[in-house]
Amino acid sequence: MLPSGRLVLFGTFRCGIACRREFVARLTPAGDPDPTFGSPPNFPGVVIQPAVSMSGDAELQGLLVKPGGGILLGYLRPVGAYGGPPTAPSVLRLASDGREVSSVPLPMTFSPQSLLPDGSMLGLSGRAVVRLRPDLSPDGDFGTGGAAAIPASVRFVHGVAVARRAVLVGGSDRRGFVLARLSPTGTITRVARLPVPGWATGPRGTVAQIGVREDGSAVLVGRIWTKVGKVLSPGTVIGAFRADGRPDLRFGNRGLIRLSDQDSRVAVQRNRKLVVLASVPAPNGRPGAVLVLRRFRADGRRDPTFPIRRVRTAARFFAGLDVGIDGRGRIIAAGGAFRGNSGNGLHLVRFRGGR
Repeated sequence: MLPSGRLVLFGTFRCGIACRREFVARLTPAGDPDPTFGSPPNFPGVVIQPAVSMSGDAELQGLLVKPGGGILLGYLRPVGAYGGPPTAPSVLRLASDGREVSSVPLPMTFSPQSLLPDGSMLGLSGRAVVRLRPDLSPDGDFGTGGAAAIPASVRFVHGVAVARRAVLVGGSDRRGFVLARLSPTGTITRVARLPVPGWATGPRGTVAQIGVREDGSAVLVGRIWTKVGKVLSPGTVIGAFRADGRPDLRFGNRGLIRLSDQDSRVAVQRNRKLVVLASVPAPNGRPGAVLVLRRFRADGRRDPTFPIRRVRTAARFFAGLDVGIDGRGRIIAAGGAFRGNSGNGLHLVRFRGGR
């Protein structure tokens, strides 16, 4: 989400039985394709990458938008254009109008995670946090040769975020959430665990998102399974950590919020409140899905000043849900909408933010 109110999206679509393409799209604040971005008039507002084989490894693993509107795209594993040889891992630079500026090969696999104020970039490469300089060369002042090893106690790594001057690595072990805190030079300063009851019930729980508040505290969002009778039902759990990296046991119920909705996403407002988006089936067996928006106070309690919002849609279900806050405090909800034989697409809903 850009300060101008424009939205930048990326994803993939099928271009045939055995190929797929990736795209980057930019929308105006009104939600229309941005005619100043991409390849008008055929695809206004959209940049489409070369086709790749459906059987190939994952390609585009992350996107970062610079303050001036430039875009950085990271490729995690080698991949070639459809029918061509694989290429080295790289970061693709796009100008603010979508033109390709350069493609910089990297000596390592790289999944971009966070953009720093000086233009440096943090990302994941295997079990290491990597920092690249603005010219995309490894930053030798971070870790060893630009890479800092992730502690073994973070058994399953999800993502990296920046909290003030600290680098946070969010993940899990077999008991629940784990948050590792690194110094600006890549030195481990704290590893904290927040056990989640039932984390290992049925399929192991997984971390889906890491969010940072203005005061440097953080939240981890995970998917968990709860046994109801003989049936396993998916749900969402949100765990909170203080700015010093310790679990925040005053948040919710001993540091946790549990929701029956699966695959929820969270956005952090400037007042430290949490906006939670979920997709649930329409009631009474009706067709379609319902987007549900809730808000929680900074202490994890439900916000009584923010009634639950529900938006019914024609989509059967949503994939890749996300939620964000624009520069005016409004809430933008997004998801890939599956509509069966009538085709798939992107669904965007904007809400007034409130206080």
